[in-house]
Amino acid sequence: MTTKRRSKKARKPMLNSKQVKEMVEEKIKGFIPPWVRGYSMAGAGWFATNALTGKEYQGMNQMVGMCVASELGGNLFATAKQWFKLAKRVKYFDKYKGGKILRRDAEENTVAPVADFFLRKPTKSALKEGHECPPEWVVVEGGREYRKGILWRSFSVYHETQVAPELVEMVKAKYYAPKDHAEIVEIEEMVAALAPKMGTGKPSYVPSLDTIRMPPMDSYDTPERYYDHLIHEVGHWTGAATRLDRDGIRRVSFGSGVYSYEECIAEWVSLIGNAHFGIIANEEDTTNSAAYIQHWSERIAAHPNLLTDTFKEAEKAWKWLKEHGKVTEAQNLLDSDEEAAA
Repeated sequence: MTTKRRSKKARKPMLNSKQVKEMVEEKIKGFIPPWVRGYSMAGAGWFATNALTGKEYQGMNQMVGMCVASELGGNLFATAKQWFKLAKRVKYFDKYKGGKILRRDAEENTVAPVADFFLRKPTKSALKEGHECPPEWVVVEGGREYRKGILWRSFSVYHETQVAPELVEMVKAKYYAPKDHAEIVEIEEMVAALAPKMGTGKPSYVPSLDTIRMPPMDSYDTPERYYDHLIHEVGHWTGAATRLDRDGIRRVSFGSGVYSYEECIAEWVSLIGNAHFGIIANEEDTTNSAAYIQHWSERIAAHPNLLTDTFKEAEKAWKWLKEHGKVTEAQNLLDSDEEAAA
């Protein structure tokens, strides 16, 4: 009697940090966020979120996710296994007996993963004599020096458009009902906890006075637009020397590369904050001059890594704001620590 051996599924090769960055830059080449094009499109449907955990993706994965979300519409992603867990949780199989989770291509009868996301794996290797590298890359163990590094493994995720529409509808109805704007109160609470110096005037942050200036709310068409600008200026405020000490705050020259870099960081912070608080704005951006928007767009098109670099800085700023502004974390949809570990 012969037994049929199960073939091992081929694992994707490990990648180094340079290869991952090149893959992400290729993904975002030619992709300029809507707010750079002159208007804002923040909130649900834009910031890539894991459908099972309810948490936003971070770093490189968020960059990839936003490209796909902007192209296809909808911001929910998950692995095939995670979509299956969600299907069981919302009792999709009870209602649609024999229903398939992933949608298949009519011609090839296959479901192609819509994106590769990345998992980091820390590594270390013996540091060769005379080899120079930044001190933060070096670790000493047992009297020997090692060079720290990172390898990455990619994994396939499926966008909500590749999943049975009935399942996505059930998941959204249970876990992702649209937020009402009561969440705007949370922004007031965050700003109160941060206690920045506030003044009146055109929306701006004045480094020399360490003061945020904002016009009265009733001068805006909607509260959402007011808070969109406020979070942007709070983003600048995090860069002061007493906080995160960014070059764009210490050396301000309108229209310069450093200025554009700092503006990009503040816009990312605004976008992240809007997504967290459920603010959706789709209106023309009147806070920046057309001249440097054009300059900024050209810089990003020529140097895609500007997006990834400024996004990393914005994540640091948002983490700082959450900690000091007592911002509540997004709800974790997992039922148990055991499932979270899986």
